[in-house]
Amino acid sequence: MSLTAARYVWHRTPAWLRSQLAPIIDHAIGTARQRRLRTQWRRGSPAGDHIAVVGFHSAVLGLGEGARLHADALAMAGFDVERIDVGCLLDRAAGECQVIPVPRNGSTVISHLNPPELLRYLALTAGSAISDRRHIGYWAWELPDPPREWRACFGLVDEVWVPSRFVAQSLRRMAPASTVIRVVPHPVHLSPRAMPDRTRFGLPPDKVLVLAAMDLRSTLARKNLDGLLAIVEAAAASTDRSLDFVLKLVGTAHEPHAYAHLRRRLNRQPAIHLIEGDLAREEMARLVASIDIVLSPHRAEGFGLLLAEGMRAGKAVVGTGWSGNVDFMADGVSVLLDYSLVPVVDPQRRYSRSRWAEPSVTHAVDVLLELAADADLRAGMGARASQHLSRVLGDECWVDLTGLTRPPRASLAAGFR
Repeated sequence: MSLTAARYVWHRTPAWLRSQLAPIIDHAIGTARQRRLRTQWRRGSPAGDHIAVVGFHSAVLGLGEGARLHADALAMAGFDVERIDVGCLLDRAAGECQVIPVPRNGSTVISHLNPPELLRYLALTAGSAISDRRHIGYWAWELPDPPREWRACFGLVDEVWVPSRFVAQSLRRMAPASTVIRVVPHPVHLSPRAMPDRTRFGLPPDKVLVLAAMDLRSTLARKNLDGLLAIVEAAAASTDRSLDFVLKLVGTAHEPHAYAHLRRRLNRQPAIHLIEGDLAREEMARLVASIDIVLSPHRAEGFGLLLAEGMRAGKAVVGTGWSGNVDFMADGVSVLLDYSLVPVVDPQRRYSRSRWAEPSVTHAVDVLLELAADADLRAGMGARASQHLSRVLGDECWVDLTGLTRPPRASLAAGFR
């Protein structure tokens, strides 16, 4: 059957049947695409002196910031780094990318793309992006069970880097025994520091401010909007009126229904100051500097970049005691919330077939009220957090974690002077 005939038949098919057939067809196309790509690429190409970091460099999301931080850290360590921005892959509604950037020959390619985006990028470049190149995939997943469709993509990488031990454990449940999975945390030591400026963000000067953040593309269920609002309501019902909350929100255009649901609920919460839209890295650092406490009542995190940035900035940090953030959070330098593991329920349907954490609202409220009442307690915890983060995620050992051979013309220490 010709492509034209296939399209004719597809558009004549009843909508209810198309909705049932679409996932099956997508899976079949994806499987065929993976098989074709595996015949074009072979594991074991020599590492090149040039490193190409492929990722969403222009996008405001966790994967994008991870790509930017890694490219910066490698460049500062003396590597010859090329940044390949594939942000256009995020917007399927805009059609295919007009220009598909490809790393130059002889590169070691580090793709900060999870398997679905990686497959699309490789398909658009006909596999040329990794042909005859060593290819390292940087993948992040927030649950103990990775998606089944990721399995075949292990055949398209020489090794996989992940941001935390939690993600490594998840992927090892699926990866072939021969696959190298290396924990390479985000180089948070490069996150900028800034001076506080509440006026810039329209925030009250006389309140103890708690910052939370949500990307609607990562789903409200995983970020736990319900838990956050329960914490806000319980704190508002207490006798302490010094506590306000700041919610940094992105991804609204991609999830309009989730955004409308969130706005309806926030309209009943005057103690929440909403900051929408993209902020440059320096502006986000200024926002973190302007608040007192960072809160993440998440159900699952692959790493927890905002929590790490809050600790680096010397803030009191409170987060669920489960998933990727426990690599760098610990009692005494932060607060790990009590939790129970429950089956995943995600109305936005990105996550399923697994379990995640349900943090204790009571524990969170008790901790926040205690921190709000004691500025010295907040300051002491923040100072210890900053020192602890420098020890566990500092610059001295980061390149060693990658397993890459240091460039002969520059040492890691020299790169950070």
